[in-house]
Amino acid sequence: MTHITSDIFYLGPCSEIPSLMTLPYVDAFVSCGFPSPASDYEAEDFDLNGYFVRNRSSTFVVKMEGEALIDAGIMPNDILIVDRSLDAKPGDLVLVFYEGEYLVRRYRLEGHQPSLHSDNANGLFAVITPTTDEQFSIEGVVTGLGRRYW
Repeated sequence: MTHITSDIFYLGPCSEIPSLMTLPYVDAFVSCGFPSPASDYEAEDFDLNGYFVRNRSSTFVVKMEGEALIDAGIMPNDILIVDRSLDAKPGDLVLVFYEGEYLVRRYRLEGHQPSLHSDNANGLFAVITPTTDEQFSIEGVVTGLGRRYW
């Protein structure tokens, strides 16, 4: 795990993750827990890579730190799946390189001018509107996240 900024830890490319990671998948809606073991549910394999990764060679994972996106449901220590082959659209969450720092923000266009917004109502994170004189590049679009509860 490489610490690349105060907000992001680079965990590695998805191409280095084992080619197939599957877990049993029970095809049933679960409202308050797991289905009864006595039930006759048929389990099939659920491919986590297939679910989260479209373009394996251009997808990587980073670990989120900070609270800039808590209102988007992204918490510190969440794992973000980022695909660099996708073109960012307004409203997407994007990993950007801005003035020597990697950030994840909500991408918006105001006219033809990109702007980067936090999703945190506390008002501590300013809107970033990159100018042509500033270092700015979109490194990828966030396509999913993982969270552990232990």
